[in-house]
Amino acid sequence: MAAQTEILPPHDPVEIGAQRATTPVARPRSEGAHRIQLDGIRALAVAAVLAQHFDPGLGQWIDVGAVGVRVFFVLSGFLITGILLGARTSAEIDGSSKWHVLRNFYARRFLRIFPIYYLVILLAWIVNIHSMRQSVGWHLAYLSNIYFFHRGIGNYSVTHFWTLAVEEQFYLVWPLLILFLPRKWLLGAVISAICIGPLFRAAVVIGGGNNVQTIMLMPECLDTLGMGALLATLNFLGMQRIKRKFLGAALVIGAASYLALAVITHFQNVPVWNIPFGLAVALWGAWLIDSAYAGFGGKFGKILSVKPAVYLGTISYGIYLIHNFIPVLVNRTLGYTSEHEMPMPIRSIVMVLVTVALASVSWFGFERPINSLKRFFPYNQRG
Repeated sequence: MAAQTEILPPHDPVEIGAQRATTPVARPRSEGAHRIQLDGIRALAVAAVLAQHFDPGLGQWIDVGAVGVRVFFVLSGFLITGILLGARTSAEIDGSSKWHVLRNFYARRFLRIFPIYYLVILLAWIVNIHSMRQSVGWHLAYLSNIYFFHRGIGNYSVTHFWTLAVEEQFYLVWPLLILFLPRKWLLGAVISAICIGPLFRAAVVIGGGNNVQTIMLMPECLDTLGMGALLATLNFLGMQRIKRKFLGAALVIGAASYLALAVITHFQNVPVWNIPFGLAVALWGAWLIDSAYAGFGGKFGKILSVKPAVYLGTISYGIYLIHNFIPVLVNRTLGYTSEHEMPMPIRSIVMVLVTVALASVSWFGFERPINSLKRFFPYNQRG
């Protein structure tokens, strides 16, 4: 899942030491900077995941759950890279240590991600979710994706943990590159990461990997994570004209490719089609996120900005963490031996309501109080 919104403000040239930088760089972001339409994008992405998992028939033509996950990856790459580039600039302006930035980045990620993650694992283990007990060690170590890669198949209620493992593995590597690479190498590094994704998937397919194995490893997801990082990097370097031209082409190519792949995979779903799938979503997803960051106008902008959408985006991490356990818990509570004993669409409505209710309790009673501790770990040492 994507990190909570921490956005760079508009970018312009700043003076570093006694010399003016040769390229525009980002001013340090303010802690209150927030683009509410990005929360609306989160709401749409998590709704897509819920729709497919609570009504699998929706995935027959359009794999909406997979699309939602990849939009989260693009958004995560955009936000995390933007945070790091802004913090890097602050450190360069102040003459402070980038290691301080790195330490506080990890502290803030820890506070946002780990407490609720491990609490959910503990509760699932206590209530005896069988799939959790089978593989709990892998999830504790954030190696869920490697576990599923070796199995070649998911494991019921805990399968969605693979995406959380991918993001955590990304967080371990990416900050070092963004903070310490020479400025002139940043764009090349981001483009290289985007290329690694489909190339890695192709290598897995050539090696005999199945549909699950072609999506599970962190390098296989670098095109989606990297596409978001590309947006943040182009903003950081002041390359707005290039970005606009790129995104115009990305929308057309990405949308056309995705629609073609959706039709093809409906009739012949084989691993080879996973090679271009992630990149296709990443291309139009990048346009979507950049447009939401700038602010959509019209009816779609209003939809993304309404309070229910913003609220669902705010609690989307909790929703994603717990949603796959809800069918088991609801069935046990109602005494059903199968979730299909409850008629549709009542089943889907009940699952969604229970998921949102529990995620709300988690947000107000657990996540938000812990998240407030991030104020003790500002990126700017003067903050």
